[in-house]
Amino acid sequence: ERVKPESEIVDHAGRRRWFRIVKRPGFGPDGHSVEQVIGTAVDVTDFKLAELRLTREETKLRRSREEARRLSRQLLRAQEDERRRLAQEMHDDLTQRLAGLAMLAWSTSQALERGNGRDVRKSVEEIAGELERVANEVGTMSRELHPPALTRLGLADAMRSECATFAKRTGMEVEFVDSGSLSNP
Repeated sequence: ERVKPESEIVDHAGRRRWFRIVKRPGFGPDGHSVEQVIGTAVDVTDFKLAELRLTREETKLRRSREEARRLSRQLLRAQEDERRRLAQEMHDDLTQRLAGLAMLAWSTSQALERGNGRDVRKSVEEIAGELERVANEVGTMSRELHPPALTRLGLADAMRSECATFAKRTGMEVEFVDSGSLSNP
């Protein structure tokens, strides 16, 4: 017996078809000589088409997984870069400004002990102004980390709002287009 795996043919209508062919010898009365060959062909086109679709889908899935892994790595790098930037900003700016405020508060305390009211008033006003600026910067950093619009509006509207804010801040023209994939379910 010989089995020939799928054989592809093109039928009279021009369609591709696959057959599994089995050939068996038909022996003569002596049991040794082959007098005929019996062939059977089974149409396996549906199976073969399903197999080809499965192979294509597996390839798509593999590519999709590779893309997801690549995007995941990219996202992790972006998050780490943002954390590094925020840490640097906090260290270089906020920490130094808070240290300056502490020194100003100490000098104000000493001016109070000396009874110099004019210097104290000026120092307290300076401390208040700097504390207001630091509070504003901390609020800005907080919004950069998680814009309140994201919770209030949803991702698509928050992105639209951020694009408008960016356009206003930079003077650049920005167009946001939502294909519907960002909308809330």
